[in-house]
Amino acid sequence: RHGRVEDAFGQRYAAQHGGQGLAQQLVQLREQAQQIYLALQVVADAGFDQAFGQAVRDWKPDVIHAHDGVTLPAAARAAKDIGAKLIFDSHELELHRSPPLSRMRKWQVARTERTFLPQANRVMTVTERAADYLAGEYSIPRPTVIFNAPPLHANKVPGRWEVRDRVDIRWDAQIHPRDFIFAYTGNVTLNRGLESI
Repeated sequence: RHGRVEDAFGQRYAAQHGGQGLAQQLVQLREQAQQIYLALQVVADAGFDQAFGQAVRDWKPDVIHAHDGVTLPAAARAAKDIGAKLIFDSHELELHRSPPLSRMRKWQVARTERTFLPQANRVMTVTERAADYLAGEYSIPRPTVIFNAPPLHANKVPGRWEVRDRVDIRWDAQIHPRDFIFAYTGNVTLNRGLESI
């Protein structure tokens, strides 16, 4: 019985909308929305390039170090225009961000990375698996891995970095020596382990 009601609704909808069924209308609307989204993304990329790209070109650096995908197109264009070296720092895999990107945004990010990552003279990332993924996915030399966490065993601080009057966070914040201090830098979002703290 439920199917007959849907069929009757679909026939009535098609009659009212020039023979097109609801599903066809939704497909067309989705395609139009995707075209609008892509157009807006192109405008956003151009805006970033316009806002920062010319300033970088005017500065004429020897090396341009781009962080995250949003900066990559402008940095790559500027580097090409002035003959600078391009370094891209992939803090995370843009396609696999948390929270997840929409399907359309994933397509746009993949297109951006596929276009501009091969133009980088050097790519760096934060894990061995990310380096393997980027090298395989975009046919680029394996990125250099620079971990964004301190080593398990402390290294001696070079003398030139020694600070004689170090701030004591426990003293300044009146934290007892036995109390646990947790420091986190980064985006507060899902799948970062923060929910288990």
